[in-house]
Amino acid sequence: MKTRDLANRISIIFTLLTVFALSILAQANGQIAGTVVDTNGGVIPGASVTVINEKTGESRSVLAKADGTFLIVNLRPATYTVTAGGDTFETTTRKNLELLVGQELDFELKLQAKGVSVSVDVVSGEDMIVNTSSASMSANVNAREVEGLPINGRQLSQLYLQAPGGVNSGSGTFSDIRFSGRANNQNVVRYDGIEGTAIIDASPGNLNGEVPSPFRLQSSLENVQEFRVDSSNFPAEFGTGTGGQISVVTKSGGNSFHGSVFEYFRRDGLDARNFFENASPGIDKGKLALDQFGGSIGGPIIKDKLFFFGSYEQYRGRFGLNFVEAAPSLSLALPGALIPGTSTPVNPLIQPYIAAFRSANAVVIPGGSAVTGFDVLQLQDNEKVDEKAFAARIDYQLNPNHKLYMRFFRDEGTDIAPEGISGRVTSIEAVPQNGVAGFQSILKKDGSLINEFKFGYNAARTRINGQAPTVGGLDFSNLILNISGSVANTGIAGQGTSSGISIPGGLVRANSATNGRGQPYTPYSLSFVDSLNWIRGSHNFKFGGELRLIRMYTDRLGGTTYTFSNLAAFLANTPTSVQYLGDVSAPSPFNNGLTGQRLAKQEYYIGYAQDEWKLKPGLTLSYGLRYESYTPLREANNGQVLFDIRTGTLRPSSEAAFKSSKTNFGPRVAIAWSPDQDGNGFFSAGKTVIRGGLGLYYGPGQTEDQIQPIESDRVSSTVTSGSLLAFPANIPAIIANFNSNPNNRSYQPRAYSGDYTIPERIFQYSVSWQQQLPGGITTTLAYVGSKGTNLFLRSVANQILPGQTTIANGTNIPTGFGVVNRTNPAGQVIGVTTVRQFSIVSGTTVSNPYAEIDYKTSGGDDQYNALQFSAQRSFRSGLTMNAQYTYGSSRGTTAGSNEARTGAQLDNFEADRGRNNFDVRHTFNLSALYELPFGKGKKFDLGRTGNFILGGWELGGIINARSGVPVEVLVVRPDIVVQCQQAGGCPNGAGGFFANGFTANLPSFGASFPALPTGFVAVVNTPGGGNSRNVRRPNLIAGVNPYLNNDRNFINPAAFATPAPGTWGDLARNALSGPTFRQVDMIVAKRFRIREKMNFEFRTEVFNIFNQANFANPSTTLNNALPNLAFNTSTSVYTATTSNVVQPGQAFTQGSAGSTFGLLRSTVGRTVGLGSNRQIQFAFRFNF
Repeated sequence: MKTRDLANRISIIFTLLTVFALSILAQANGQIAGTVVDTNGGVIPGASVTVINEKTGESRSVLAKADGTFLIVNLRPATYTVTAGGDTFETTTRKNLELLVGQELDFELKLQAKGVSVSVDVVSGEDMIVNTSSASMSANVNAREVEGLPINGRQLSQLYLQAPGGVNSGSGTFSDIRFSGRANNQNVVRYDGIEGTAIIDASPGNLNGEVPSPFRLQSSLENVQEFRVDSSNFPAEFGTGTGGQISVVTKSGGNSFHGSVFEYFRRDGLDARNFFENASPGIDKGKLALDQFGGSIGGPIIKDKLFFFGSYEQYRGRFGLNFVEAAPSLSLALPGALIPGTSTPVNPLIQPYIAAFRSANAVVIPGGSAVTGFDVLQLQDNEKVDEKAFAARIDYQLNPNHKLYMRFFRDEGTDIAPEGISGRVTSIEAVPQNGVAGFQSILKKDGSLINEFKFGYNAARTRINGQAPTVGGLDFSNLILNISGSVANTGIAGQGTSSGISIPGGLVRANSATNGRGQPYTPYSLSFVDSLNWIRGSHNFKFGGELRLIRMYTDRLGGTTYTFSNLAAFLANTPTSVQYLGDVSAPSPFNNGLTGQRLAKQEYYIGYAQDEWKLKPGLTLSYGLRYESYTPLREANNGQVLFDIRTGTLRPSSEAAFKSSKTNFGPRVAIAWSPDQDGNGFFSAGKTVIRGGLGLYYGPGQTEDQIQPIESDRVSSTVTSGSLLAFPANIPAIIANFNSNPNNRSYQPRAYSGDYTIPERIFQYSVSWQQQLPGGITTTLAYVGSKGTNLFLRSVANQILPGQTTIANGTNIPTGFGVVNRTNPAGQVIGVTTVRQFSIVSGTTVSNPYAEIDYKTSGGDDQYNALQFSAQRSFRSGLTMNAQYTYGSSRGTTAGSNEARTGAQLDNFEADRGRNNFDVRHTFNLSALYELPFGKGKKFDLGRTGNFILGGWELGGIINARSGVPVEVLVVRPDIVVQCQQAGGCPNGAGGFFANGFTANLPSFGASFPALPTGFVAVVNTPGGGNSRNVRRPNLIAGVNPYLNNDRNFINPAAFATPAPGTWGDLARNALSGPTFRQVDMIVAKRFRIREKMNFEFRTEVFNIFNQANFANPSTTLNNALPNLAFNTSTSVYTATTSNVVQPGQAFTQGSAGSTFGLLRSTVGRTVGLGSNRQIQFAFRFNF
């Protein structure tokens, strides 16, 4: 069955199911509580309390308990009217009470004796924003903020930053936001209670677990009523992730028709130039044309019974992208050209492909390169994005005790984007879908027992493919060519960026270790959820469970990755490695020729119980227990490869790929105390709340890493020596060798250690003081901490054995040594044999069934500590404000999940203890909306003409600021190098000597280089190897400032040195920080009132109003700057390259480090989102 047909059938099945099972969702709902008293403060038992949804007319009634208190739960976020009355008391009414998602409104209702009627209008919960019952660190973003704040691209994720502990590391996409030290893959997004992830990744719209989405409408703001972010210490009903819990409530219909028609548009004519568009003289400003348009409508089908809501939005972007990269000079392709710094000619086989590094439209930046052999070029090209989304919702109130609803939305997007100056292009398609249906029943008339069932469907079909030109008769769409590093780079969403040196080829980043022509995914999940809410006395019990079925069809389209250690190696055509990957859908070489797409399967089993116990007025104890179990991801037909890193053998494919704990019980406990409830002082009457809580939380990890045994079921060979190590490679020969020579095919599956166990465990704790201030401002000061254990780690298996030895060529190769030097009768080394952990040594030969293998394990730990401050004022008119500041620290051996990196010292994970990847010390975010007090019903009524001119104005803005994101400085180090180990030096054949200790790259032996100079031997450079992951840190040179203040030169290469062979670098993980971030956005809006509930709105939004250049982190990988040896066959003289080279322990220069090392070359954002240049957007809305 084709996956597209399957997805369509699931959509049809989902629609049919909604006829039978529709529901309201507990996790998105709120509750209203309070006490009914008389004018003397005495409680009134048995008083009747009714809440009415002002939009739909739905009502719920309860009787006050013996102590006068009442509690009405499972209320949809909306505006409510609350009435209370009794036999001898008049009815009291409070109107316009805005209940936000996940919120409890708690207030006092005072009844007058018969004969006195009371009605009170409350503006958006004024004096009720203080949370008197929960210890969760959270923030609500109400409907006014969703609709009114200036959001570049109208993407929901930028509003996440309203929450305490929220940190943005990029342009504000879903993949850029983290909470309280946790990996972004541990965030959980729910739309009306149904998970809304990309499934392969927790971030909605992520394409393959590695590439963030350029799309914006996975959750169109036109569908969002409001949402809530719980950033830490959330109760037992939330989980399946240890990061932020984002609960989104979608819009619905009501008893009156309402909706809008809108158009948001931008053109480049009013925008400022991007900082880097000035790099080349005569280059025009990048083009930009963005349109977002659509509409929505909702209303009654049957008054007080049946309601509908629907929306449509289209996003169309045409963006000029700017790339600045280095490429080999075209002069190197001329006849007789020499490798820079040597007298060796450029290999003629390479010369036709030098042009592949640059598009014909790329422009050389005059004086841009200080490195011989490189030009720095600029290319401007255009990205094309088209997206359309629709949503529909039905709500049906069957009777006062039963209601149904159904909601479904679907987004379709295509993107064609250039990637770098080489002319390669990435083509993307994405179709996220999300739906929910269910049924809610009030089982007891007094509302004390409510059950909810819901069924959810979430899908995220994605396709990502690369394209590249044909150069020199070679189709580059099927390969990638890297002068340093091993994985293709993909730009951040909405902006091209680079890894410094141009990367020709059409392969796209498939995961953290491989590239491919494309990665088609068709994942979906089905959720079956039931919850029971039971109020008994002063207890509010919640019980619930969820069964989630995850299914994912996938294929991996492979290709060939060529890696060269530096420019000289490329020009000599001596690649370090050739990695060939076949297609997963091709006949399996491991599982009886299995063909076709693979089907990955996983299940979540979840249950929880919690109680909110009001011990007395102002004192609430919340406690609960959550259980989560995740089955290991598996292939439906056992189409997976399971490599045992201890034995170097393949386990049966029917076994579980990794372990999953069955004892994942997460207790949660919190207490909230509001002193002196009956007083009227500054700290009394519910204006002050002291809260504390702790709990154990679990996260399932990253699906993109767990699916890799399935994606390893294909031809996968990494060639590092022999005749197959060539560019262009003989692909049929590599495939034939793989199939016919299992003991020497250098297979490279992804693997797990035997003790790798999910889930990750996080122990969270916090204490906070919340205080209501005059003017309706509520502040919270909190300490938030967490301790992560069993976090995701990664390293490499099949390491190079320690030690080296020397033997006469032709004698048996000894076991137990990683590097074996083979010598001629004169004692010169004429060949080097590398022996790995699982190499097969037999006589004079070494066979390698496996290459270096990336593996994952668990056992990492980290610590997060933060001081968090927030201030809120949440009104529907006047001033609404939300500010948060975090001073935080996140340190450990890893941040886990998708933040894990290969250990710099391989299995010595403790050497990586340091700052986590997104340890941002200071974060400040502020948003505000202010409606001017002019107009009918406002403070200043200026009459018809005056109100028309001065009424309806709203001003607003957002400030985002943070200190720098950590920078990881790395150095390219080959696994094996050669070194002079002769006390008096090693003769060069011309009367001179190479100094004792002189170190150079391992040459390729042959007719042009028959032997090493006398006294030279090959030695292990990096213990164990690790070249495939390229995560090695340099030494830090004492007393040298690692930062520069020289235009765009940010990191000082002279502060670093290559470690001596056999040693590790001493620079700590993430020791440096990148540039700071500051941006101010502003909105001015004017509403022209037509009728009471009808208006025309004109908006002007200015993003980055001060045109602050916010730079992305620079490239910080130091080149392999060791010299290359050359041999003149005519004179028998050895020489070494002298241009831009350094010896171990010597400080790098800019030339040796690389022309773009430490150089600020791109801004955080370029087209849409945070971090772009100043941009102006206009909008027109007709609201009714």
